Amino acid sequence: MKCVSWLQKKSDSKFVSVVDKQILVWDTITKQVVDSFTLFSEIYCLAVNSDTGRLACGSKDRSVRVFDTATGMISLTLSGHV
Repeated sequence: MKCVSWLQKKSDSKFVSVVDKQILVWDTITKQVVDSFTLFSEIYCLAVNSDTGRLACGSKDRSVRVFDTATGMISLTLSGHV
């Protein structure tokens, strides 16, 4: 596990972790994975915004991707970052 973060929304709290090329969203009560996002490149860092429910990750392919945790979709990709 490379990085972890906390996602708190009203009465719902989740734990977000990164393992290699995958972001896992865990339910803190059931201790089960409730969502996952898989990339093609190893993930180096992660940031979560609890207000918007979005998470951003930086990966080995020098890109930053922003995910909407409500839809599971990538909402933004920024390429060419160091």
